[in-house]
Amino acid sequence: MPVYQGNNMPKVKKQNEEAIRAAIYRYGPVSRSSLALLLALTPPTITTNVQALIGEGLVRELPAEAAQPGSMGRRPIDIDFIPDAAYALGCEPGPYHTGLCLTDLRGRVVGEQVWEPAGADCGELVRELSRRVDDLVRNSRISQKKILGLGIGVPGFLDGDGTILRSGIHAGWNGYPLARDVAEAVGMPVVAENNVHVRAVREVMDTTRDRADSFAYFYVSRGIGCTLMARSGLLTGEITGAGEAGHMVMERGGEICPTCGNNGCLEAYASDRAIGRKCAALAGTEAGAVLRRLCRNPEAPTVEEALAAQAAGVPGVDEILRTAVEYLGIALANIINFISPAQVLVDSALMQSEANRRLMRETVSRNLLASDMLEVGLEFIEADALGGAKGAAALAIREYLIHNSRRDSAVK
Repeated sequence: MPVYQGNNMPKVKKQNEEAIRAAIYRYGPVSRSSLALLLALTPPTITTNVQALIGEGLVRELPAEAAQPGSMGRRPIDIDFIPDAAYALGCEPGPYHTGLCLTDLRGRVVGEQVWEPAGADCGELVRELSRRVDDLVRNSRISQKKILGLGIGVPGFLDGDGTILRSGIHAGWNGYPLARDVAEAVGMPVVAENNVHVRAVREVMDTTRDRADSFAYFYVSRGIGCTLMARSGLLTGEITGAGEAGHMVMERGGEICPTCGNNGCLEAYASDRAIGRKCAALAGTEAGAVLRRLCRNPEAPTVEEALAAQAAGVPGVDEILRTAVEYLGIALANIINFISPAQVLVDSALMQSEANRRLMRETVSRNLLASDMLEVGLEFIEADALGGAKGAAALAIREYLIHNSRRDSAVK
């Protein structure tokens, strides 16, 4: 039997504060009267909270515009967050590189660094990240007092304290208290989440884009994940592993999955690692001479190199990539049939090819219960080496600005 929680005055007050911050962030510039109507809150509640934000130097009033001819008086004074009132750091220790960025409150990048992927020693990652954060903040000439905190997007799953429960890169990371150790090293609040989740959070926080209230973020890299956002909140499930689209079984008794060891997983057919493995096998044949010349390391071709070979018409490569796209399209159609999101965002290096995008759309449409693709907004995300880091910074902004989590706590 579910247990229902009641509300008390402090809890209601905090909920109202968060709602007001979120509304200003999403709809600003916006007037106080519009906020009151939007949130069904009293004008005094709006005024009290807005004045507190102005007092903190986070929000400002915009100059009142003159009334239109025929109207009376001036327009209501709009308010909005000040973009450079505070900043956030974001990091993604990804499988191909580690990205770090510093953004303002609206996600504009003001500093960035990219370096080699982290090794199996989490302690070394913490030390290197601490050094890089110090260097980035110093070069940006921004006071650390203006930095809300650091977000980290990790390939894998973490518990609520930012401890890695299961890593998608190194098994040695499992059980490591990443958020705690990084917070101690950099001297600021740290929030850690799955790297697909943070990309979805970035989409919610990016007010320049029109996103549906509920959408799915389908991410293909070394692994494959799918995050569902519902009313701007992550649906993460009760146990770790929610969103593991890469381990839905596509072939009964199929190929062995290199990640989990089961048979027939989607990752065995369509992940970056699967594509690299199949292209490496092709490069090792007599027919793969051209592919070998295009690859820096023919034993481990990248998806980008495979795309170049596909565009050059290298025999065999197009079939490998088309097969991967069709598996992804079938999997995504399964997800859409099950949860019916209003919008689906696809983030994959493989989809930087227009031909692959067309095939993806066709495959998804062919396997949908409702064949009209107009019912589902399918959008492809452009390649961005800092995509995960920007998402992690957006996570920190949401945690420490919108939710206003306690900043005297080292870890969230």
